[in-house]
Amino acid sequence: MLRMRRLLTVLLLLHLGGCQMSQYWLRTERRNVEPVLSPGITADELVSWLNGRTEGLSSWRSNDVRVQVRMPGLPLPQKLTGSLACSAPRSFRLVAQNLAGLADFGSNDDFCWAYARPGEPVVLTWQHEDAGMLSLLPGGLPHLDSEWLMTILGVAPLEPADWRLESAVNRTVRLVSTETDTEGRTLERSIVVDLMTGEAQEHVLRDGYGDVQVRVQLSDYRPQGGADLPHIVRVSFPSSETELVISIGKISENLPLEARLWEPPSGSGIQRLDVREVLAQLERVGSRAADAESTSEARANATLQQIADRRDVESEPVFDEPAVAPRRFRWFPFWP
Repeated sequence: MLRMRRLLTVLLLLHLGGCQMSQYWLRTERRNVEPVLSPGITADELVSWLNGRTEGLSSWRSNDVRVQVRMPGLPLPQKLTGSLACSAPRSFRLVAQNLAGLADFGSNDDFCWAYARPGEPVVLTWQHEDAGMLSLLPGGLPHLDSEWLMTILGVAPLEPADWRLESAVNRTVRLVSTETDTEGRTLERSIVVDLMTGEAQEHVLRDGYGDVQVRVQLSDYRPQGGADLPHIVRVSFPSSETELVISIGKISENLPLEARLWEPPSGSGIQRLDVREVLAQLERVGSRAADAESTSEARANATLQQIADRRDVESEPVFDEPAVAPRRFRWFPFWP
């Protein structure tokens, strides 16, 4: 019996020792994993690497898309299902819906659009060069530049001459591109690439003050017809506290896509309005409101002045009561 106990003890120690040794070798193996990309990689080499991951891909479509939306005014995140398609150089379409409503965002070679239901039966459109005007709308309208979106989704290559490389930090490198938009504002685009996996982790757009306007985080990369595509796309708009998480299922790549896919929704009762027209209407209403406010205030102040002029200046003033400033009459427009 004693010998049996000793034997069992020895076997147990060997087993535990084997577990510890196996864990040691696993840890050593993890530490010895070589990065896919060298920390000394150049900007041109990195751009060539990223372009090579989606080489030959010009379009793709998925009818298995789930979207989760978080934004102010929504007590809970909204979950929708739908489809997403993209095709170089500027064609994009995301249609998602649930029991509460539907959202339709897209672009073609000529213009972009946004449509939502429930709400006014209006399709808002804008030319690509007018995208900056969306920030002038009441509440603004979060959006992504269509050409930049093509790069993020893998159907348009990067231009090597546009990018410079920053030094490696925490096993990542950062490609940076500086440009000026149609309104003369300085913008900085950047791509963070993981040296260990060779994958683009995020795309970021910053304004001239360094503030993040849009952040797109990419994950769950999978092989797709010779390309490597992210299947989770997280889009954040910090200024409006809005976030979309797009989970993409099965993808069909480089298939013929019908032309009507790149047209905005239409039909009986649906009106199409360009952002320039909307802003012009808002400006006209605002001007009339300002004129009415100015006229009303001038009329009220003139009346108060007449009352003051008719006062009996010889009457004894009452010093026990605090002086009350004349009332200023103002009219504030309320937008529906």
